[in-house]
Amino acid sequence: MAPQVGLEPTTDRLTADCSTTELLRNNSISFYRTTKIIPRLQKIAIGFFIVFSSSLNDFYIIACGAHNGQAFIIKYSKHVGKELFVLKKIGWIIIICTLILVLWPSSIKAPQILSVFKLTQEPDVVVRGTSGSALTLDISFGDSALENWIAELEAPYPLLLVDTAWAIRFPDSAELIRKKNIPVALLGKEGAAYEEDSALFTKQLEEFTTLFEKKPLWFRTSDEVFPKLLQEALWKHEINALGSTLRWKGGKLPPHKKGEILTVALERKGKTTLDDIDRLLDSREFQSVEDVLFATDIKTKKIPE
Repeated sequence: MAPQVGLEPTTDRLTADCSTTELLRNNSISFYRTTKIIPRLQKIAIGFFIVFSSSLNDFYIIACGAHNGQAFIIKYSKHVGKELFVLKKIGWIIIICTLILVLWPSSIKAPQILSVFKLTQEPDVVVRGTSGSALTLDISFGDSALENWIAELEAPYPLLLVDTAWAIRFPDSAELIRKKNIPVALLGKEGAAYEEDSALFTKQLEEFTTLFEKKPLWFRTSDEVFPKLLQEALWKHEINALGSTLRWKGGKLPPHKKGEILTVALERKGKTTLDDIDRLLDSREFQSVEDVLFATDIKTKKIPE
């Protein structure tokens, strides 16, 4: 019968007979038995691991476990030489692949803004989502005080809809918006102006692209009226028409509504101040327009023919 390491039926203890000891010694196997350290353990528990030497020419298999409250360790060492050269190469490949899988995903950053066109099946004005709150600012008037406010603005940012005429007058403010990567879109004139001048939208779009080095995802007229001619131009240029759930003009804070898109206008004849906007920002947690719209369904209103 071949020598073996096992349990003696009579004593139910882990042992090694003479022939087994000789076998262990010839194969560089060391056997250790510790003192009784786990009195209540009645079943055998065994675990093992493999350790390579720094040169990868030797490896060790170490098994450890416990039986009837006694712990034991068996160590097996073997000089592998060239016969496991392929195994070493596979081992290195596995290690490199594991590091790539662990480290590579952490270096990938998701985009902050989702560029999505055609949120609806036909040209509509997006006015509300169904989850959270979004704040948009119509900027057609402002001076150094507004520039300082933008400089101190912290994320999450509101969506700034900018009149290109204002941005041309205050290029430093426009540059600050671009450098801080604040979400920005195009604010137009009153809706009737685009019926009178068919080239007006194209001119504003070119100015915006030059100022901010990208095409806007959103467009809004100052009175949120979108004539049919303007509707067709937006659809052609793959830009979404954005309205609002409520245009707030200061005073009492508006009640919270799920999916709301709140708008505050900074205009020459307006009464809303930057302090009013700060008060509104502190009143609730705002999300981006994309998060409010893409969380679930969105609500729209038909564009008049």
